[in-house]
Amino acid sequence: MALKDLISSADSVRENDIEEIVAETVRFDTKRKSLVLTSAGTRLSNKAKVLTLLVANAGWVYVDPDVSPMILKPKTLEDLTGIAGGTLRPMLISLKKQRLVSADGGAYQIVAPNLPAIRDEIFG
Repeated sequence: MALKDLISSADSVRENDIEEIVAETVRFDTKRKSLVLTSAGTRLSNKAKVLTLLVANAGWVYVDPDVSPMILKPKTLEDLTGIAGGTLRPMLISLKKQRLVSADGGAYQIVAPNLPAIRDEIFG
């Protein structure tokens, strides 16, 4: 194995990995370029809702290559999940400390190499 085989990025996440996590809980609204939690998605724990939406957001490249992933800042996540900011922001900090998510300019995304840990966090 060469060191270059150890390179991982959000681009390395496979469609099947994303679909396995979001199939029952998220729908892609291509007209509004938004993510929608299904009724099953609304029953997830708050942490699972956030992680599921962040995983789904990485899937835009497979749904519509012309659509860029959403910029998921806390306010956007608050609107999508219904989780109050005072609950959401500490959760995001905790997820970042666990290295499950990262933030760039205040926008959150999954840490691609940790997708198995994210899956475990969502499904228990």
